[in-house]
Amino acid sequence: MSQSGNRLTVHWDKYPEEVFIVTASGTLIHESIQPLHITTLQQLTSKGLTFPIRRMTLAVFDGAHEVIVRPASMDVSTFEQIFVNRDYDSANLPDEATTIIDLGANVGYATVDFAHRYSRAKIVAVEPDAGNFELLQENVRALDSRVVALQGAVWTHDGEINLCATTESGAALGSDAFRVSSQQNPGGKPVPCWKLSTLVEKAGFDHIDILKIDIEGAELELFSENPEPWLSKTGLLIIETHERFRPGSDQAVRQALAAHFEELPAKGENLFFRNTALA
Repeated sequence: MSQSGNRLTVHWDKYPEEVFIVTASGTLIHESIQPLHITTLQQLTSKGLTFPIRRMTLAVFDGAHEVIVRPASMDVSTFEQIFVNRDYDSANLPDEATTIIDLGANVGYATVDFAHRYSRAKIVAVEPDAGNFELLQENVRALDSRVVALQGAVWTHDGEINLCATTESGAALGSDAFRVSSQQNPGGKPVPCWKLSTLVEKAGFDHIDILKIDIEGAELELFSENPEPWLSKTGLLIIETHERFRPGSDQAVRQALAAHFEELPAKGENLFFRNTALA
């Protein structure tokens, strides 16, 4: 065994040598293991018996937090985007934030990322799908009262909305991907919905330091129906638009932001906009 800097090399008698990265906390991370390799770990075989792997627990932030990943799902690519590519680690972010809303929180990886970046922040995380929401609750449990998780969706009114797994044309969105629609859809399920102004009021926020939106095309309606009351309270907007299957969504967002927001450099699939009136 030998060490050079933060690299620890293990020399085996019968096997090739292995290199580990030593983190600041002393955790060893195998150099050759990448998160996308999780997709190959879908079953365990021992003594002729096969056991499927439904979920795994991975440590992030040098072991300070653990999150659950379902190997055969979109969790893998989302994990890579947030914890490997660091899509939300941007110079656009404010130095401090105390109020954050995560719309389309999925299983909570972005919520966890924000919570560890901003230790004083209260975060509202909204996710409509029951399966994703269950994991969201588990992934943020260690954050206690700092995160309020709500199963439902943001929309243009308070009430119920239809949750479906296909585009308006009927094409499948993909594994674990969902959108909300006011139209009836075969296989759709009703879920609670709230206006964004209602969510802000429920949270007790008088402003939103960071508003993250990834709602599979529903940004078209959200930004077309009088967004000014909550936009005027938003300091930084991080959004992924879905023009590819909701034509007009990107234009709706940009038109609503044109008066008081400046566009900042994008990162990954995320667009960043800063409210110049609050800067």
